[in-house]
Amino acid sequence: MGGTFAFEVAINVVTRYSLPMTLNFFFDSRFMETQLKTIPTEAFTKLPNISRIYISIDATLQKVDAHAFFNLEKVTHIEIRNAKNLSHIDIDAFKNLPILKYL
Repeated sequence: MGGTFAFEVAINVVTRYSLPMTLNFFFDSRFMETQLKTIPTEAFTKLPNISRIYISIDATLQKVDAHAFFNLEKVTHIEIRNAKNLSHIDIDAFKNLPILKYL
């Protein structure tokens, strides 16, 4: 299967992030101005082929829970930018990311 598939959430549309099913075909995930307060435990487990995660311009993001980015074997990049109220990142938020190159 060729091409790149992206999952993008923008402009204040998400306050709770949950996927009802596994999405095997997404490689990029972008979250911008979402109003998320927390990135919960295992937030991305239903995106097993995800390789890049971008979270930006999120004024309400305060916390990244333990194992929020757990066991994402294909992730190479995680970027969190302009989250001015982010005050807590659990020590175990980024676990088992064997090919992570950029955080």
